Amino acid sequence: MAGKADGPLPPLSGLDCSKLSPEAKRQKAPGDAGAAPGTGWKVSQAEAKEWFEAKDSKEIGEGAYGETRKFLLSCGRWVVIKKFTDPKPHDAREEGKAECAAHLAMWQQSDQDCRRYMSEPAEMEFETAESEGTYTVQSLIQAGGMTLAKLSTLRDTDRTSTRRILPQIHFEDKQKICKAYGAMRACIAKAGVLHLDLHTGNVLCVTNYPMDDAQLSQYLDDGVLKDEKKDAIVIEWRVVDWGVAETFKRKEPEYDDDEICWVPKNENINTKPTDDAKFGVKNEANECKTENIDWISRELYRMLYFERWGPEGKDRDCINAGTRSECVTPSDVYGWVREGFADALGKTVPRELKKATEERAREHLERLRFPDGGGASASK
Repeated sequence: MAGKADGPLPPLSGLDCSKLSPEAKRQKAPGDAGAAPGTGWKVSQAEAKEWFEAKDSKEIGEGAYGETRKFLLSCGRWVVIKKFTDPKPHDAREEGKAECAAHLAMWQQSDQDCRRYMSEPAEMEFETAESEGTYTVQSLIQAGGMTLAKLSTLRDTDRTSTRRILPQIHFEDKQKICKAYGAMRACIAKAGVLHLDLHTGNVLCVTNYPMDDAQLSQYLDDGVLKDEKKDAIVIEWRVVDWGVAETFKRKEPEYDDDEICWVPKNENINTKPTDDAKFGVKNEANECKTENIDWISRELYRMLYFERWGPEGKDRDCINAGTRSECVTPSDVYGWVREGFADALGKTVPRELKKATEERAREHLERLRFPDGGGASASK
Protein backbone atom coordinates (compact mmCIF):
# COMPACT_ATOMS: atom_id res chain seq x y z
CA MET A 1 0.00 0.00 0.00
CA ALA A 2 1.50 3.32 -1.05
CA GLY A 3 2.27 6.26 1.20
CA LYS A 4 1.46 7.23 4.77
CA ALA A 5 0.68 10.47 6.54
CA ASP A 6 3.60 12.16 8.27
CA GLY A 7 4.11 11.45 11.96
CA PRO A 8 2.93 13.89 14.65
CA LEU A 9 4.59 17.29 14.86
CA PRO A 10 6.30 18.39 18.09
CA PRO A 11 3.73 19.36 20.75
CA LEU A 12 2.67 22.99 20.69
CA SER A 13 3.32 23.17 24.43
CA GLY A 14 7.05 23.04 23.68
CA LEU A 15 7.01 25.90 21.18
CA ASP A 16 6.76 29.68 21.61
CA CYS A 17 3.43 29.94 19.81
CA SER A 18 1.82 32.83 21.68
CA LYS A 19 0.90 35.84 19.60
CA LEU A 20 0.12 38.02 22.61
CA SER A 21 2.59 38.86 25.34
CA PRO A 22 1.76 37.61 28.87
CA GLU A 23 1.11 41.23 29.84
CA ALA A 24 -1.55 41.52 27.14
CA LYS A 25 -3.54 38.59 28.48
CA ARG A 26 -6.40 39.27 30.82
CA GLN A 27 -6.35 37.91 34.33
CA LYS A 28 -8.41 34.81 34.94
CA ALA A 29 -11.73 35.59 36.61
CA PRO A 30 -11.95 34.46 40.29
CA GLY A 31 -13.64 31.12 40.73
CA ASP A 32 -13.47 30.21 37.02
CA ALA A 33 -11.47 26.98 37.00
CA GLY A 34 -11.86 26.45 33.27
CA ALA A 35 -10.84 23.10 31.89
CA ALA A 36 -8.75 20.52 33.70
CA PRO A 37 -5.01 21.06 33.17
CA GLY A 38 -3.00 18.55 31.24
CA THR A 39 -1.55 19.57 27.89
CA GLY A 40 0.66 22.41 29.04
CA TRP A 41 -0.42 24.45 25.99
CA LYS A 42 -2.47 27.28 27.48
CA VAL A 43 -4.45 29.72 25.34
CA SER A 44 -6.55 32.62 26.61
CA GLN A 45 -9.91 33.68 25.22
CA ALA A 46 -8.29 36.99 24.25
CA GLU A 47 -5.69 35.19 22.13
CA ALA A 48 -8.22 32.89 20.54
CA LYS A 49 -10.51 35.79 19.65
CA GLU A 50 -7.65 37.73 18.06
CA TRP A 51 -6.63 34.72 15.96
CA PHE A 52 -10.23 34.06 14.92
CA GLU A 53 -10.81 37.66 13.87
CA ALA A 54 -7.43 38.15 12.17
CA LYS A 55 -7.63 39.29 8.55
CA ASP A 56 -5.49 36.38 7.42
CA SER A 57 -7.52 33.70 9.25
CA LYS A 58 -9.20 31.27 6.87
CA GLU A 59 -12.70 29.85 7.13
CA ILE A 60 -13.04 26.08 7.54
CA GLY A 61 -16.75 25.60 8.10
CA GLU A 62 -19.74 25.95 10.36
CA GLY A 63 -21.46 23.29 12.47
CA ALA A 64 -24.29 22.95 14.95
CA TYR A 65 -22.34 24.55 17.80
CA GLY A 66 -20.04 27.01 16.12
CA GLU A 67 -17.90 28.36 13.32
CA THR A 68 -14.28 27.29 12.75
CA ARG A 69 -11.33 29.07 11.17
CA LYS A 70 -7.63 28.30 10.89
CA PHE A 71 -4.75 30.67 11.58
CA LEU A 72 -0.98 30.47 11.11
CA LEU A 73 0.83 31.25 14.37
CA SER A 74 4.04 33.24 14.47
CA CYS A 75 5.95 30.02 15.22
CA GLY A 76 4.87 28.57 11.88
CA ARG A 77 2.12 26.22 13.07
CA TRP A 78 -1.51 26.24 12.00
CA VAL A 79 -4.24 26.14 14.64
CA VAL A 80 -8.01 25.77 14.40
CA ILE A 81 -10.18 28.20 16.36
CA LYS A 82 -13.83 27.48 17.06
CA LYS A 83 -16.22 30.23 18.01
CA PHE A 84 -19.32 28.97 19.81
CA THR A 85 -22.38 30.64 18.32
CA ASP A 86 -25.23 29.84 20.72
CA PRO A 87 -27.26 33.09 20.96
CA LYS A 88 -27.21 32.79 24.75
CA PRO A 89 -23.67 33.72 25.89
CA HIS A 90 -23.86 31.60 29.05
CA ASP A 91 -24.88 28.51 27.07
CA ALA A 92 -22.11 29.14 24.55
CA ARG A 93 -19.56 29.35 27.38
CA GLU A 94 -20.79 26.10 28.93
CA GLU A 95 -20.66 24.36 25.52
CA GLY A 96 -17.10 25.59 25.03
CA LYS A 97 -16.00 24.38 28.45
CA ALA A 98 -17.62 20.99 27.94
CA GLU A 99 -16.00 20.44 24.54
CA CYS A 100 -12.61 21.57 25.82
CA ALA A 101 -12.83 19.24 28.84
CA ALA A 102 -13.83 16.20 26.73
CA HIS A 103 -11.12 16.83 24.13
CA LEU A 104 -8.51 17.29 26.85
CA ALA A 105 -9.64 14.08 28.57
CA MET A 106 -9.30 12.19 25.29
CA TRP A 107 -5.80 13.60 24.72
CA GLN A 108 -4.55 13.11 28.28
CA GLN A 109 -5.73 9.51 28.51
CA SER A 110 -4.41 8.45 25.09
CA ASP A 111 -0.99 7.07 24.28
CA GLN A 112 1.06 8.42 21.38
CA ASP A 113 -0.31 5.84 18.99
CA CYS A 114 -3.91 6.87 19.70
CA ARG A 115 -3.16 10.60 19.62
CA ARG A 116 -2.46 10.38 15.89
CA TYR A 117 -6.22 10.10 15.34
CA MET A 118 -6.97 13.57 16.73
CA SER A 119 -5.79 17.16 16.97
CA GLU A 120 -3.88 18.48 19.98
CA PRO A 121 -6.24 20.54 22.18
CA ALA A 122 -5.24 23.72 23.95
CA GLU A 123 -5.96 24.09 27.64
CA MET A 124 -8.31 27.04 27.35
CA GLU A 125 -8.51 29.86 29.86
CA PHE A 126 -12.02 31.23 30.24
CA GLU A 127 -10.99 34.60 31.65
CA THR A 128 -13.24 36.95 29.69
CA ALA A 129 -16.87 37.93 30.24
CA GLU A 130 -19.29 35.52 28.58
CA SER A 131 -20.69 38.38 26.49
CA GLU A 132 -17.32 38.71 24.71
CA GLY A 133 -17.64 35.29 23.12
CA THR A 134 -16.34 31.78 23.75
CA TYR A 135 -13.57 30.08 21.79
CA THR A 136 -11.57 26.85 21.80
CA VAL A 137 -8.29 26.17 20.03
CA GLN A 138 -6.66 23.00 18.72
CA SER A 139 -3.88 22.09 16.34
CA LEU A 140 -4.65 21.57 12.66
CA ILE A 141 -4.63 17.87 11.73
CA GLN A 142 -1.74 17.17 9.38
CA ALA A 143 -2.04 15.17 6.16
CA GLY A 144 1.61 15.12 5.11
CA GLY A 145 1.77 14.72 1.35
CA MET A 146 -1.79 13.37 1.22
CA THR A 147 -5.27 14.90 1.37
CA LEU A 148 -7.35 15.52 4.49
CA ALA A 149 -11.06 15.18 3.70
CA LYS A 150 -14.33 14.57 5.45
CA LEU A 151 -15.58 11.04 4.91
CA SER A 152 -18.65 12.57 3.24
CA THR A 153 -16.41 14.37 0.73
CA LEU A 154 -14.50 11.20 -0.15
CA ARG A 155 -17.76 9.25 -0.43
CA ASP A 156 -19.46 11.79 -2.70
CA THR A 157 -16.39 12.24 -4.89
CA ASP A 158 -16.07 8.51 -5.52
CA ARG A 159 -19.77 8.05 -6.23
CA THR A 160 -19.66 10.09 -9.44
CA SER A 161 -20.25 8.11 -12.62
CA THR A 162 -16.71 8.69 -13.91
CA ARG A 163 -15.06 7.26 -10.80
CA ARG A 164 -16.20 4.41 -8.52
CA ILE A 165 -12.59 3.59 -7.69
CA LEU A 166 -13.06 2.32 -4.13
CA PRO A 167 -15.32 -0.64 -4.99
CA GLN A 168 -12.55 -1.89 -7.30
CA ILE A 169 -9.64 -1.97 -4.84
CA HIS A 170 -8.42 -5.32 -3.49
CA PHE A 171 -10.67 -7.18 -1.07
CA GLU A 172 -7.92 -7.31 1.56
CA ASP A 173 -7.53 -3.53 1.45
CA LYS A 174 -11.27 -3.01 1.94
CA GLN A 175 -11.16 -5.27 4.96
CA LYS A 176 -8.12 -3.42 6.30
CA ILE A 177 -9.86 -0.02 5.94
CA CYS A 178 -12.87 -1.25 7.94
CA LYS A 179 -10.74 -2.81 10.68
CA ALA A 180 -8.66 0.38 10.91
CA TYR A 181 -11.81 2.38 11.58
CA GLY A 182 -12.64 -0.09 14.36
CA ALA A 183 -9.14 0.42 15.79
CA MET A 184 -9.73 4.18 15.96
CA ARG A 185 -13.00 3.53 17.76
CA ALA A 186 -11.04 1.38 20.22
CA CYS A 187 -8.71 4.28 21.03
CA ILE A 188 -11.68 6.46 21.94
CA ALA A 189 -13.16 3.74 24.17
CA LYS A 190 -9.78 2.96 25.75
CA ALA A 191 -9.53 6.57 26.90
CA GLY A 192 -12.88 6.30 28.68
CA VAL A 193 -14.61 8.62 26.21
CA LEU A 194 -17.79 8.38 24.13
CA HIS A 195 -17.68 10.70 21.13
CA LEU A 196 -21.44 10.30 20.51
CA ASP A 197 -21.39 12.18 17.21
CA LEU A 198 -19.50 9.95 14.79
CA HIS A 199 -20.89 10.89 11.39
CA THR A 200 -19.40 11.52 7.94
CA GLY A 201 -18.62 15.16 8.74
CA ASN A 202 -16.74 14.48 12.00
CA VAL A 203 -14.89 11.39 10.79
CA LEU A 204 -12.05 12.42 8.47
CA CYS A 205 -9.75 10.59 6.07
CA VAL A 206 -6.10 11.18 5.35
CA THR A 207 -5.80 9.69 1.90
CA ASN A 208 -3.91 9.58 -1.37
CA TYR A 209 -7.17 9.02 -3.25
CA PRO A 210 -7.07 11.00 -6.56
CA MET A 211 -9.45 13.86 -5.72
CA ASP A 212 -8.36 15.81 -8.83
CA ASP A 213 -9.99 14.70 -12.10
CA ALA A 214 -6.67 15.28 -13.85
CA GLN A 215 -5.28 12.25 -11.96
CA LEU A 216 -7.97 9.81 -13.09
CA SER A 217 -6.15 8.65 -16.23
CA GLN A 218 -3.41 7.26 -13.94
CA TYR A 219 -5.98 5.07 -12.16
CA LEU A 220 -8.79 4.19 -14.57
CA ASP A 221 -8.94 2.71 -18.04
CA ASP A 222 -12.48 3.08 -19.44
CA GLY A 223 -13.83 3.06 -15.91
CA VAL A 224 -11.83 -0.01 -14.83
CA LEU A 225 -9.24 0.40 -12.09
CA LYS A 226 -5.78 -0.52 -13.32
CA ASP A 227 -4.26 -3.61 -11.72
CA GLU A 228 -1.27 -1.71 -10.34
CA LYS A 229 -3.61 0.71 -8.53
CA LYS A 230 -5.80 -1.89 -6.82
CA ASP A 231 -3.60 -1.85 -3.71
CA ALA A 232 -2.42 1.76 -4.00
CA ILE A 233 -5.20 3.63 -2.16
CA VAL A 234 -4.42 4.61 1.44
CA ILE A 235 -7.15 5.66 3.87
CA GLU A 236 -6.18 6.60 7.43
CA TRP A 237 -8.74 7.73 9.98
CA ARG A 238 -9.07 10.90 12.04
CA VAL A 239 -11.86 12.29 14.25
CA VAL A 240 -12.84 15.83 15.26
CA ASP A 241 -15.52 17.72 17.21
CA TRP A 242 -15.89 16.60 20.82
CA GLY A 243 -18.84 18.91 21.53
CA VAL A 244 -21.26 16.25 22.79
CA ALA A 245 -18.68 13.75 24.05
CA GLU A 246 -18.96 12.14 27.48
CA THR A 247 -16.32 10.62 29.71
CA PHE A 248 -16.58 7.55 31.94
CA LYS A 249 -14.33 5.52 34.20
CA ARG A 250 -13.42 2.19 32.67
CA LYS A 251 -13.60 -1.07 34.53
CA GLU A 252 -10.27 -1.87 36.22
CA PRO A 253 -8.13 -4.14 33.99
CA GLU A 254 -7.93 -6.95 36.54
CA TYR A 255 -11.74 -7.11 36.64
CA ASP A 256 -12.40 -6.43 32.97
CA ASP A 257 -13.89 -8.97 30.56
CA ASP A 258 -12.02 -10.73 27.77
CA GLU A 259 -14.79 -9.81 25.33
CA ILE A 260 -16.09 -6.49 24.10
CA CYS A 261 -19.64 -5.78 25.23
CA TRP A 262 -22.72 -5.04 23.15
CA VAL A 263 -26.28 -3.74 23.43
CA PRO A 264 -29.12 -3.98 20.88
CA LYS A 265 -29.27 -1.26 18.24
CA ASN A 266 -32.76 -0.43 19.46
CA GLU A 267 -33.47 -1.76 22.95
CA ASN A 268 -37.16 -0.86 22.69
CA ILE A 269 -37.64 -3.24 19.76
CA ASN A 270 -35.09 -6.01 20.14
CA THR A 271 -33.00 -7.54 22.91
CA LYS A 272 -31.29 -10.18 20.78
CA PRO A 273 -27.87 -9.74 19.12
CA THR A 274 -27.93 -8.43 15.54
CA ASP A 275 -25.26 -7.72 12.93
CA ASP A 276 -25.56 -3.98 13.60
CA ALA A 277 -25.71 -4.13 17.41
CA LYS A 278 -23.92 -1.32 19.26
CA PHE A 279 -20.64 -2.32 20.91
CA GLY A 280 -18.14 -0.92 23.40
CA VAL A 281 -16.44 -1.49 26.75
CA LYS A 282 -17.71 -1.65 30.32
CA ASN A 283 -17.44 1.08 32.93
CA GLU A 284 -16.67 0.54 36.60
CA ALA A 285 -20.39 -0.03 37.27
CA ASN A 286 -20.29 -2.93 34.80
CA GLU A 287 -22.43 -1.04 32.26
CA CYS A 288 -21.71 -1.38 28.54
CA LYS A 289 -20.72 2.07 27.23
CA THR A 290 -21.30 2.32 23.48
CA GLU A 291 -21.34 4.95 20.77
CA ASN A 292 -24.61 5.83 19.10
CA ILE A 293 -25.95 3.97 16.06
CA ASP A 294 -23.05 3.03 13.76
CA TRP A 295 -23.62 5.26 10.73
CA ILE A 296 -20.01 5.00 9.56
CA SER A 297 -20.04 1.22 8.99
CA ARG A 298 -23.14 1.61 6.86
CA GLU A 299 -21.42 4.29 4.78
CA LEU A 300 -18.30 2.15 4.45
CA TYR A 301 -20.36 -0.60 2.86
CA ARG A 302 -21.87 1.86 0.41
CA MET A 303 -18.44 3.26 -0.44
CA LEU A 304 -16.54 0.02 -0.83
CA TYR A 305 -19.09 -2.09 -2.69
CA PHE A 306 -21.27 -1.45 -5.70
CA GLU A 307 -24.93 -1.02 -4.83
CA ARG A 308 -27.17 -1.12 -7.90
CA TRP A 309 -30.84 -0.81 -7.14
CA GLY A 310 -33.26 -2.51 -9.52
CA PRO A 311 -36.70 -1.25 -10.56
CA GLU A 312 -38.27 -3.03 -7.59
CA GLY A 313 -35.77 -1.57 -5.13
CA LYS A 314 -33.85 -4.81 -4.70
CA ASP A 315 -30.11 -5.08 -4.04
CA ARG A 316 -27.73 -5.92 -6.85
CA ASP A 317 -27.35 -9.55 -7.87
CA CYS A 318 -24.33 -11.69 -6.93
CA ILE A 319 -25.31 -14.53 -9.23
CA ASN A 320 -22.19 -14.04 -11.36
CA ALA A 321 -19.80 -13.65 -8.42
CA GLY A 322 -16.87 -16.04 -8.72
CA THR A 323 -15.79 -15.85 -5.07
CA ARG A 324 -17.30 -14.83 -1.75
CA SER A 325 -15.09 -11.73 -1.72
CA GLU A 326 -17.00 -10.48 -4.77
CA CYS A 327 -20.28 -10.49 -2.85
CA VAL A 328 -19.66 -8.73 0.45
CA THR A 329 -22.69 -7.84 2.57
CA PRO A 330 -23.32 -5.01 5.06
CA SER A 331 -23.04 -7.64 7.82
CA ASP A 332 -19.47 -8.39 6.77
CA VAL A 333 -18.50 -4.72 7.11
CA TYR A 334 -20.14 -4.46 10.56
CA GLY A 335 -18.20 -7.56 11.56
CA TRP A 336 -14.85 -6.25 10.31
CA VAL A 337 -15.25 -2.95 12.19
CA ARG A 338 -16.03 -4.87 15.40
CA GLU A 339 -13.02 -7.17 14.84
CA GLY A 340 -10.74 -4.15 14.44
CA PHE A 341 -12.17 -2.67 17.65
CA ALA A 342 -11.74 -5.90 19.61
CA ASP A 343 -8.26 -6.64 18.25
CA ALA A 344 -7.00 -3.17 19.18
CA LEU A 345 -8.18 -3.71 22.76
CA GLY A 346 -6.78 -7.25 23.00
CA LYS A 347 -10.31 -8.62 23.34
CA THR A 348 -12.60 -10.91 21.35
CA VAL A 349 -16.06 -10.49 19.83
CA PRO A 350 -18.78 -12.36 21.78
CA ARG A 351 -19.78 -15.63 20.18
CA GLU A 352 -23.48 -14.75 20.05
CA LEU A 353 -22.70 -11.53 18.18
CA LYS A 354 -20.51 -13.35 15.66
CA LYS A 355 -23.25 -15.92 15.10
CA ALA A 356 -25.93 -13.27 14.57
CA THR A 357 -23.70 -11.47 12.07
CA GLU A 358 -22.98 -14.66 10.12
CA GLU A 359 -26.68 -15.56 10.01
CA ARG A 360 -27.61 -12.11 8.75
CA ALA A 361 -24.87 -12.30 6.11
CA ARG A 362 -26.33 -15.59 4.87
CA GLU A 363 -29.75 -13.96 4.55
CA HIS A 364 -28.20 -11.17 2.45
CA LEU A 365 -26.40 -13.68 0.25
CA GLU A 366 -29.53 -15.68 -0.43
CA ARG A 367 -31.37 -12.52 -1.41
CA LEU A 368 -28.44 -11.52 -3.63
CA ARG A 369 -28.51 -15.01 -5.22
CA PHE A 370 -24.90 -15.84 -4.43
CA PRO A 371 -24.17 -19.18 -6.16
CA ASP A 372 -23.44 -21.37 -3.12
CA GLY A 373 -26.30 -20.02 -1.07
CA GLY A 374 -24.15 -17.99 1.29
CA GLY A 375 -22.13 -20.56 3.13
CA ALA A 376 -18.61 -19.16 2.84
CA SER A 377 -17.18 -16.43 5.01
CA ALA A 378 -16.11 -13.12 3.46
CA SER A 379 -13.03 -13.15 5.68
CA LYS A 380 -11.46 -15.78 3.44
